[in-house]
Amino acid sequence: MSAQADELTVGDMFRAVEPRAFVIAFVGHCVQNPGRLDKVGSAAEALGYADTPEPFRTMLSPQDGKAPYQSWFVVEGEGSPFLLGISAAPLNGRIYQICAVSNPFMDADSALEEMTTFVELGSAISDETLAGQRARVWLTPSILEGAFITSNDIGGMGYEGVTLALAAPKQY
Repeated sequence: MSAQADELTVGDMFRAVEPRAFVIAFVGHCVQNPGRLDKVGSAAEALGYADTPEPFRTMLSPQDGKAPYQSWFVVEGEGSPFLLGISAAPLNGRIYQICAVSNPFMDADSALEEMTTFVELGSAISDETLAGQRARVWLTPSILEGAFITSNDIGGMGYEGVTLALAAPKQY
């Protein structure tokens, strides 16, 4: 058996991440810093996270191509590997800051089950599936007034993978 056969692929590494570790990464980066993308970006820089390579950067970017966006490919630490992204967008006359983590092989329901250990989600205020993509939204005023958590997955297409995001009014 060759040494190459024993090496894990990036996909294998994503698949090996436990849902609890992935959620801890989300909580640590996003939930604990609502509306403070300056802190998320500073932590990513201080920890030496790598910029997200193409084509992942474009694939994970906001629909609005003009929206400010930055992302990293996190390969060390709790929940890694995962993709971390930050963006901002206007909503109801305010600037909202969005912090998201993504694992293209994580089961969404398993991640959300673990999420309830750390965050009170309550009932989803929106749960829609369109073209196989499911988007769920929960208001989370206990984190910050006006904040909400979203989960996006493609389980309806028969695939795993989830992006968890926290959107909150800008706090600085």
